[in-house]
Amino acid sequence: MIYFTSDQHFGHRRVIAHSNRPFADIEAMDSVMLDNINKAVEPNDTLYLLGDFSWIKRKVSHYRNQIVCRNVHLIVGNHDPLTKQGLPKGHLLSRFSSVNNFLTVRYASHTFVCSHYPMETWPMANKGSFHLHGHSHGKSTFKRHRLDVGVDCHEFRPLTAIDIIRTMEKV
Repeated sequence: MIYFTSDQHFGHRRVIAHSNRPFADIEAMDSVMLDNINKAVEPNDTLYLLGDFSWIKRKVSHYRNQIVCRNVHLIVGNHDPLTKQGLPKGHLLSRFSSVNNFLTVRYASHTFVCSHYPMETWPMANKGSFHLHGHSHGKSTFKRHRLDVGVDCHEFRPLTAIDIIRTMEKV
């Protein structure tokens, strides 16, 4: 199965207040989100993280190593560690199956255009592709065929491709 999620902000104390998350501290927040990922995603599944994975740059490996899924792809967000040239830092590249700024994923007859940031328009939008993003922590105005997959919108858990297709087809 394929899963999508975004904006964990592991280790980010201020995101609790900023996004009105129902956690007493970062340890509780991190634990719930890691548990939710590992309850959903099997080792041979594919997980797409659409940015802002870990607030604490030196702990990317710490959080990544706790996810049982082996095939984890990162779409870089504004809080993920980058070089001054805007490229992923080496430790990011070694921890994920791929690291991209933008990615197109195909599932069955559907196309998901993934980025951290919401876009007004995207490749193949006129051909029925779905745009998945994070960044807005549930504050983005909904647009047809665009979905914020961030944890703040979905009970701090990843969504399956099937869940997304069902949601998008209702709109």
